[in-house]
Amino acid sequence: MGYRPPRSVPRHRLLQMGALLSTTPFVDSVVAQLGRSFSLNEAVTVPDLRRRIVAVWGSSSTINEALGKTVTTLRRLGVMEGGGRTPVTAAPGLTVASLVSTWLVHAVMLARQVQSLDTYDAKNAAELFWV
Repeated sequence: MGYRPPRSVPRHRLLQMGALLSTTPFVDSVVAQLGRSFSLNEAVTVPDLRRRIVAVWGSSSTINEALGKTVTTLRRLGVMEGGGRTPVTAAPGLTVASLVSTWLVHAVMLARQVQSLDTYDAKNAAELFWV
């Protein structure tokens, strides 16, 4: 029998996204770039995103492949739509229970490597555009 998330957390996608943010700096930088673009109502395509990520992480086949895998993962988790040369968009936001929202804020703190986050920054974190 496979793993089943607890009934108190009906949307395991929230936990998966939080885990990706808090443990994978590359994914965090991609999600933050997307979140900033979405908050500015800026159309962004995967090639645009690739240029931005290469500016941060450097150019290599590993970075290009990692970006492709990250975009695919974000689409499969239902937090973004589109891709290729068509603009990517944020999928409708997921509803978050208070217990999970606390955990997601902690995931952002881990990703940013900070000890604390004020309420405004937590509420407006670019990394959490999908909630």
